[in-house]
Parts: sequence; C-alpha cells; structure tokens
Amino acid sequence: MEEEEGGREEEEGVREEEEGGREEEEGGREEEERSRRRGTGEGRNGGGGGQGRRMAGEGRTGGGGGQGRVEMEEEDGRGGKDLGEYPNYLSSSTPPIPPTPQVPSYTHYLHLLPPSFPPLPPTPSTSTYLPTPSSSSLQGFFCVMYSFDAPFTMQDEDSEQSDVSASATEASSLVTVRAGCCSFNPVSQSGKRWHQLQMITLPFVPIAALVVQNCWFMANVAAHQREMQQLGRQVDGTVELGMLLTALQLERSEVAYYVFSNGSNLRTNLGDTFRKTDYILDRLHTWPNFTLAEEGAKGTLGSKLRFQIKLEDLRKGINDFDDSVEQKMIWYNLITFYVMEAIIGNIKDANISSVWKLLVAYKDMIRAVEYFGIVMVEGLYFFGSGSLSRPRFVNFVVNDVLAWKSLNQSKDFVWVIKEKVENFSVKYEEFNNITEWRDLILGNVAQIMDMKVADDYYYVMVRFTDELRDLQWLLLESIREYMVMETRWSDMQVTISIIILVLVLVIAPIIIFLVRHATFSIQVFASTLTLRSVELKREKRRCDRLIYQMLPQPVALQLKKKKTVPAESYKSVSVYFSDIVGFTTLCSDSEPIQFWFSFTPPLPSFSLPQVVTLLNKLYNMFDSRIGNFDVYKVETIGDAYMVVSGVPHPNGLRHASELSNMALDLIEEAKSFEIPHRPDKSLLIRAGINSGSCVAGVVGTKMPRYCLFGDTVNVASRMESSGEAMKVHISQSTKEILDQLGGYTYEFRGYQEVKGKGSLPSFWLLTGPPHVPTSRGFKIPPAGN
Repeated sequence: MEEEEGGREEEEGVREEEEGGREEEEGGREEEERSRRRGTGEGRNGGGGGQGRRMAGEGRTGGGGGQGRVEMEEEDGRGGKDLGEYPNYLSSSTPPIPPTPQVPSYTHYLHLLPPSFPPLPPTPSTSTYLPTPSSSSLQGFFCVMYSFDAPFTMQDEDSEQSDVSASATEASSLVTVRAGCCSFNPVSQSGKRWHQLQMITLPFVPIAALVVQNCWFMANVAAHQREMQQLGRQVDGTVELGMLLTALQLERSEVAYYVFSNGSNLRTNLGDTFRKTDYILDRLHTWPNFTLAEEGAKGTLGSKLRFQIKLEDLRKGINDFDDSVEQKMIWYNLITFYVMEAIIGNIKDANISSVWKLLVAYKDMIRAVEYFGIVMVEGLYFFGSGSLSRPRFVNFVVNDVLAWKSLNQSKDFVWVIKEKVENFSVKYEEFNNITEWRDLILGNVAQIMDMKVADDYYYVMVRFTDELRDLQWLLLESIREYMVMETRWSDMQVTISIIILVLVLVIAPIIIFLVRHATFSIQVFASTLTLRSVELKREKRRCDRLIYQMLPQPVALQLKKKKTVPAESYKSVSVYFSDIVGFTTLCSDSEPIQFWFSFTPPLPSFSLPQVVTLLNKLYNMFDSRIGNFDVYKVETIGDAYMVVSGVPHPNGLRHASELSNMALDLIEEAKSFEIPHRPDKSLLIRAGINSGSCVAGVVGTKMPRYCLFGDTVNVASRMESSGEAMKVHISQSTKEILDQLGGYTYEFRGYQEVKGKGSLPSFWLLTGPPHVPTSRGFKIPPAGN
C-alpha cells in the first residue's frame, strides 16, 4: 500500500512539474519576445556558477592548461547562497522557497569571532554589526565571503506589488466553482452566502419531504381511525334494532303457529313472546327514522309509542279466528321488512378491504333470517291447510329464493359461515328434512292437513333460523373485533407518526446547525487554502526567478522536468572577465563587521561589513548596466566578474560587439562610482575579453552550476589579469571580429604569455561606435585612457 501511495504521489508530482514546465515555457517565450524587441537573442539571466575560480594567495588568475579552465581555490561555506539539495529543489513544481535575504545573516560570520567574545542574541530583525576583526583575518574572511548582487536578492517593491496584484487575480479565479448553470466563488461574501444557502437547502429538502409525507400519512391514518370509529358506532347502533327485529320475527312465527294450530295449547308461550318484545321495545333508546316506509306504515312507525299502540291492537285481535289473520301476517312482514332495511341502511359500506366482506355477509345474513321467517309462515299455512293459494305460493317462492340467495352470498364472503352452514346436516339430522319439505311445498299439491308434520316443520325451521341468528351475531362480533383491532392499529400509527414528526422537528434544526457549521468550516478552509495557494504561486514565481538568475532559463526548465542537460559546444562566443584593482589593500583598510551592546532596547546591534556594502553597490550597478546588452552573467566570486555573450543562445558575430560595448560602458560607469566608506578614493577596475569556441554545461548535483570550459575562457582570464586599471584588454580573435563589424578603435598592447598557448598578441580597446542604441535609450560614450 505504501508503494502504491508513493507511486500516486510521484505521479501527482510529475503532473505538477509538467504544469510548472508549461508555465515556465510560457514565461520563457515572453522573455524571448522581450529580448527580440530590444534586438538581442535572449533574456537576461543572473547568477549561476561557472568556472574561472580565484587562486588564494596571489589574488590573480593562474593559467588554465589543457582543460582550459581558470582554476581557483574553493572554500567551504562560500557565499551563503547554498540552496540545499538542489536537484530536489529544481524537480519540484512547488518547491520551498530558499532564504533570499538582502544581506547575509550575521550567523554566517560567527566562526570569525574570538572565543572570548560574548554570546550573541537570537537572529535580530534589524541590520547587524559585528566587531572589527584583525587585519590578518580579512583575507580568510573574503575567502568565505560570496558577493551579493541585485539579481540574486529579492526583487524591488514594484515586483512585489505586481506579485500581490497577480495573486489577487489568481485568488479570484482560482476558486470559482461551477455546478451546472450556477457558478460562485466560495471565497467572496456573495459566494459564501450562496454556498451556505445551497448547503442548508440540501438537507432541508429531504427533511421537508419527510415532514410532508409524515403529515400526509398521519392524516390518512386519522381519517381511517375516524372511519372505524364511525363504523363502530353504526354497528353498535344496530344491536338494539337487531334484537327488536329478532323479537318481532319470533313473535311473527309464534303468532302464525298459534293461528294455524287453532291456539289450543300455545297461548301461554305466546304471552311470554309478547312480553319479551315489549321488554326490548322499552329498552330501545333511539327510534329509527323509517324514511322508506309507505304512507300507511309511516303513521305506525312514526314513533315508538304509536308502534306499541298499534302492536297491542294487533295482538288483541289474534284470538279472533277469522280471515283477518292473513292481514296480521302481512302487517308483521311489513314491519319486519322496514326494521330490517333500517338496520341495513344504518350500516354504511366501508372502503376498507378487510371489513367490507364482513359487512356484506352480515347484511345478507339479516336478510336470510327475515326471508326464512316468511318462508316458515307460508310453510305452516301449507301444512295446516293442505295447500297454498296462488298469492301465498308466489310469496313462498319469492322469499325462498331470496333467503337461499342471501345465505349463499354470506357463505361466499366469509369462509367461516360456509363451514358452519355445511356442518348443519352433520350436526342436525332433521336438517335434511327441510329440503324434502321445501320440495313438497314447491310442488303445492293438495293434501290432507297433518298437524304433526306442521309441528315438526315449525320446530325444525325455528331451530334453523336460530342457528342463522347465531351466525349473524358471530359476524357482528367479528366486525366489532376487527374495528377494535383497526382502531388500536390506527392509534399506534398516529402515535408513531407524531413521534416521528416530533423527532424530525427536533433533529432538523440540529442537522441544519451542523450543516451550517460544516459549511462555515469548509468556507474557512477554502479561504485558507486559497491564501495558501496564492502564497505558494507567488513563492513559486520568486523561486523561478531565483533559479533563472542562477541558471539559464532553458537549462532550468529542463532540470525542473528531470531531464538531462547535455553539454553544448559553441563555435564562436566572447568571454569577459573583470576585477577591482587593489582589492586586497582596500579590504585591509575596511571594517568587515561592527558590533556593540546596549543595556536598553534595542538589543545588541550589528552593521554590514563595509566590503560587502561596496561589492553589493558595485555589482548592483554592473547588473543594471549589463541588462542593456545581449550577454549572460556567469558568476561573481569576490571581486571577480565573469560575463559571456553567445551563450546559451548563439548570436552570430554580435557577441564580440555586445561584450565590448558592455565593457566600455562599465568602465565609464566606474569613473563616477563612489566607494561608500572611502569617498576620497576612486574605484579602479580592469577588464579582459577573448573570443573563440567553448563548451558549456551544468556541473554538480548538490548545487548545479552553469560552467564554461575551453581555451577561450583561459585566455579571457589571462587578458583580464594582465590588463591595466580602467582599460579593456582584448585578444587578437576579438579584434578580428570587431574589425568585421567596424566602428571600434584599438591600440596594440604587445604579446602576452598564455600557459599552453604561448605568446599571443593583445590590444587595448579604446572606443566603440559613436552611437549605440540600447533598450533604455542612453548612449555609450567613447572610453578615455
């Protein structure tokens, strides 16, 4: 797993380096464009290492030999410009920025202090001074000192301000987020508000949907609960009417049996039946509204009292054995029919899938009992009189069909009813006689009146209707149980819905608060990340500028891409060397470090060495001038200054003229240069130029340096070391190129011995072209003696 993560990190690093490489290539093209506009072949690059090292002791350049290199002694700790592990520094697209102070830290000179020197405070934030060491340590001091110049230090304020403005622009465009047709900047105030609104809306939508769904479900459950409660009240309201209907049906059957048997021995039982009906009537709390009754029946059924009076009148006429008894049976049938319809009408059909079958079976069972009661009365008349008249026979057939139809429907809707009805024939042997008597009555064949058969028929039919009434009450209890169960279930669902709704309403603010807090944290992180990204890009640009000052831009870009930079051979280049005349004596007369104590703030203070100040000022002036020419500064070591033209981009024969013009310009500027700590003394420099072929490439891994190799470099160093103050010493090869270009004057100096080359002619370069346009618009005046 670690190897895979490492591989992913390397791939991400390569992608970042490729992106950085593209940025650098764009920067390189811009720099080349600027160079072409001012008529030169490439942009300026500062810093960098090369060769031409100063030899300790003499302070002069020694011969190069076969290698063609100016060899100088290399001291440890040189310059304070060490960048650490340089290959890693170049290969990373976002490297840590090495310290680039305007001045070297005073800790670079601590090893020069004597052992008895008091301990120094932590690194101060202001300029520092160290005590003046002895003159014997000056030479050692400058062996470890590295010159500081403008290109190596941090850029000026204008450059910093441009970085800040560019960073602000990057910050505004770096974090723009696009989501479909919506785009916002999470760093801006409006973007933060829009992002916060989105993040709060995201959990709010499902929460609102859950609340709406829960309310809808709770409303449905409450409606179902109300429906069950209403149905329960309806069913409970039919119990008293059902008991009244049962009492009237029993009374009807008793009256019919009494009349058809001539009332010989059933008067006592009939009286008990009347008393039971009266008892049920007295306990009836609500008298139904018989809306379907006919006009004649409405008077009888208009109220309970009227019905009781009419019923008593009917009972008194039962003792009369006349034809009016048939009218009494019709009255009973009419009253039971209206009571039955009142019961059925009071129970409304429910849309609940599990209870509507029970309700339909219950209603059909009520009808079946009523129709079988009418059938029983007509059967008694058949067995009591021997035959049925046509109206009675039709009445028997119609009610018989309706009775069995209602019973079969109840059996079809409720399987328990079907099972119990089918068990009648097994449970009661006489039940099979009902079918035989039914067939006999349907035949309606006249026969001799047989009261024994009539009695058997009556008792079997009474028992059969009683069994059906038991099934009717069974259905009623099943409906009640189901309604109780449904009501409990509804109560439970309503309770659960209320609990869920309360939980949602309680948790929703917490979720919204947490989302808001998370959004705020994300916004803070995005702002911090944006600032860090902007700072990283700014530091990367500064790092890139530092690299381009140390190495040529094309070389640096290749190194950042982890590519090998091969050495290149140049057929025609010009090399320039210069140093300060009397630099060792000037160092001996200077105070490199000053230091003093203070017992009150500010704490102990330091000042820069005078020689460092001098070199900084001098090389700042040099760097500002060479920027006007097509040249590349290779390195500065101590007072030595090395510049080349035609490398790394060839420029034909212009390299000799570019370096010559630059040398004359630097000599002219040095005349007006003022030594900061010795204003009474003039600064004298000498310069040497040679032209020829050389090889250039990057040398080293810890601190890569762009070095030049060849006799051309050696001869140029010899031209400088054998020159004179405030003069430009050039070789024969340089003079020949300048002759081709024209506009230059020289003076033959003589022959100079060069190690490995023998005696070579040399010349003093006196003047250049009268008018030399530059990128800044000034003119190079002719050089004096």
